[in-house]
Amino acid sequence: MIADKLKELGYYAEKLEKEKTGELLENYMKQIEGEIRCLPEEQLILGNNFENIIIRTINDNIKKGTLNSVISYHLCKVLVSFVKLSLVEYKANVFGIDRKLYKQQMNFLFKGKWK
Repeated sequence: MIADKLKELGYYAEKLEKEKTGELLENYMKQIEGEIRCLPEEQLILGNNFENIIIRTINDNIKKGTLNSVISYHLCKVLVSFVKLSLVEYKANVFGIDRKLYKQQMNFLFKGKWK
């Protein structure tokens, strides 16, 4: 039973890897829109603080001479990796699979990109 769930989770992760970046992000944003609206005030404040940290980090790197294209590339790379991780974790939760059981398999699948 758990082996079947792990296999299905692996197929899901492979599907995410093949999905075009724009479609992946668009679908994820649609999925979480309702969730974001229902979050408690504390989470919204944490989110705004996080956004401000990202903006400060971007501005600091621009001042250091980092090109916008380099910043954009790495922001997108981190975002896509995080979205994939979040989606796999969500699916594993739906299946009732403990993170320890699938983390090693996902590391192989994402070839070290998954943390």
